[in-house]
Amino acid sequence: MNLLPLSELKFSSIAKSIEYSGSKMRTKTLYEQLQNQPIPLEDKVKFILRHWGWGNFSSKKANEKIAEIELSGFVIPQNVKELLMQFYGLRVPVKTKDPYDKYGGIVIFEIPKKWESMISSTELLCVHYDDDIMPIGYMLNYNGASNQKIDGWEDPQYQSCGYEYYDLYLGSSGQVYFQFVDGDCIGIKGESLVDFFAKSFGLITFKEDVIEELNNDDFDLLEQIDELYAQGTYKQNCFRK
Repeated sequence: MNLLPLSELKFSSIAKSIEYSGSKMRTKTLYEQLQNQPIPLEDKVKFILRHWGWGNFSSKKANEKIAEIELSGFVIPQNVKELLMQFYGLRVPVKTKDPYDKYGGIVIFEIPKKWESMISSTELLCVHYDDDIMPIGYMLNYNGASNQKIDGWEDPQYQSCGYEYYDLYLGSSGQVYFQFVDGDCIGIKGESLVDFFAKSFGLITFKEDVIEELNNDDFDLLEQIDELYAQGTYKQNCFRK
């Protein structure tokens, strides 16, 4: 997926074909209407991203976060930089059939203020998948552990009342990865950005490509990375073969 937005002509053509009504259009209706259109999958994804505000965000926060990460001694792949520069601050409702996201959720392109809290997870993923991987945001479940099963599908500002969310990462390979915050599971969320978004929006059938439960060796590695970073001696990818 290139990060060039749709041309105005193409956007208008798609909007006309689905009788697009802008912000008044219900999320479910928009995604389902696009699913049935005979247009490239990437165009459908880009249309949805623009609907939620892609192109309307300042790159100032992204620049600040990129600078912070690089000052920590980490090299950020160019494709990750480009994504952060374009999407930082964007919130996109998603609806998947994944059992962890039964009621859907929101993808938020934002990195926590304390970047250090994600270093061990980032490096663990790099070791597991032999890819240059960096965080791009997180996916937030609508309900978390709550028994109050609210479907926030039509309200992108709805906040989860539970803890079920996981960090999202992008590799130089273009694959999208995830790790659960409680550290018990990692995996691949999409073979590419288009694949990730298309599954998240329900444009194609969702299937989790890879899910791996962490073992004792993984937790030992996470502790080693945290200790070395705290000592100021950790070097990027030093555990990769």
